[in-house]
Amino acid sequence: MKLGFFESENKNVGDDLNPYLWHRVFPNLDSSTENSILIAIGSIFDNRFDAYKHKIVFGSGARSKDSLPQIDQSWDIRFVRGPNTQKALLSQGISSKYITDPAILAANYFEKSKQTDDIGLIPYFRTEQAPWQAIADKLGYKLISPCSSVEHFMAELSSCKLVVTEAMHGAILADTLRIPWVPYTSFTSSYEGDTHHFKWADWCLSMGLEHNELVLKRFWTDEAKSLSGKLKYELKKKMIASDIRKVVASGNYFLSSDAAFKSALEAVNEETYAMKKVYDL
Repeated sequence: MKLGFFESENKNVGDDLNPYLWHRVFPNLDSSTENSILIAIGSIFDNRFDAYKHKIVFGSGARSKDSLPQIDQSWDIRFVRGPNTQKALLSQGISSKYITDPAILAANYFEKSKQTDDIGLIPYFRTEQAPWQAIADKLGYKLISPCSSVEHFMAELSSCKLVVTEAMHGAILADTLRIPWVPYTSFTSSYEGDTHHFKWADWCLSMGLEHNELVLKRFWTDEAKSLSGKLKYELKKKMIASDIRKVVASGNYFLSSDAAFKSALEAVNEETYAMKKVYDL
């Protein structure tokens, strides 16, 4: 069985969780020679996998209400990420159940380490990291790159008492380790458009949370080339650091309830067991 996921040239922990996690969850994943594909972590429930004879959706999500493929008998939808994806399927007359993002299974492989006073800052994987490193330094936070390996990312994350994140899987994995988090957008809302809110709300609602985020100014390529540009660039960094400091000081953090987390993890574990039986994984 093939593993379907988005492979970024820069690496992205949210996508790279797929090969890391599923070969551990399903030890026999590679043994099947069937023309089938497993579609799990990521907003990748679309028509990119239409060529496969058999498609298995295990918690993936849509990018928008109109991005789903045409569902036929070649699709086995075990569960989807959240209610937004579920509603999009219903518009095709397809009933499904949602649980949450299957990255919650990282809880079975990683645990929170001894807590420090670190606050982590996690930018989006496509953004330039340098200005965010400077902002982290101004705030005394620890920059955690989403472009690092899964194990390194989780090690850096696990010691934090709080994370401020533009990366959705930064929030998902923090929630999985029961670390409070603050979501922000600087690059993603303009880069992804409507997809940004759709996918965040899809996951947040699955965990009993409302999607609400800190909106920060965006850094633009080459904006600091001129002298006036450099001055504005430095001012922007100071303003962003100040905005983050204020929201962190307010104590308005996000974390799903223990009951919601336990229920979602148990449900995904049950689906894992069922998958192993049905597909001999």
